[in-house]
Parts: sequence; structure tokens; C-alpha cells
Amino acid sequence: MAAFPSYAQLERQGFGDTPRPGVVRTDMESGPPKQATVESRSLHRISVVYLISTKADYQSFITWWETTISRVDWFDWTDPVSNTTKQARIVDGAIETTPLRSDLAHWEIRFDLEYWGT
Repeated sequence: MAAFPSYAQLERQGFGDTPRPGVVRTDMESGPPKQATVESRSLHRISVVYLISTKADYQSFITWWETTISRVDWFDWTDPVSNTTKQARIVDGAIETTPLRSDLAHWEIRFDLEYWGT
């Protein structure tokens, strides 16, 4: 399985986790609503911002995204919270890239990841 590029540096600002609980909730005629789990694991959606510091690394990242993972495949990603490797993918294969300098040497890449929790 492909690994997330090691040259990309995670920016802590903008990092956030939105786990999908996998719960169905049903309102009742009387009494509190009933709740039940419908998935054994929760799907986590992580908002991330990565910094790329050279043109060559930026081009390598784009090649990795387009070719290695075909924009949508699963890859090994190190969760910065637990420091464990997880199987993740880019939601909808969508990334947003922004140059940070006029010489196009430094880039910011934003996207959402998703992975299954335990």
C-alpha cells in the first residue's frame, strides 16, 4: 500500500476531527428517543493542511496524488494524535493547493482525510 509522502509537514492550525458516530436515532411517541449503533466502527473525517517546501516536492506530491493513489485510493497515514499508522483516503479525491511565495517554492495543500476508527 502507498504511504503518505514524508516530506509533507502537517500544519496544526486547521487540523480537526469529525467522527461519524454510526448511530441511528428514532423519536418515540412518548419517552426519550431510542438510539442504536448501526456501524461497529466510526468513520473519522479529518481536516488537514500540509506544507510543502520545494517545487520538486510539490510536483512529487501532485504525481503521488494523481498516479500513486489515483486521487481516491487508500494509503498509509500516520495519525498525529495517536502516532499510529492508519489506512486513510482523501475525501472525494479533492485537494486545494495554494502557493505561499511568488517563486512557487512553498505550497499549502488542504484536504479532508477519512479513516475507520477502532
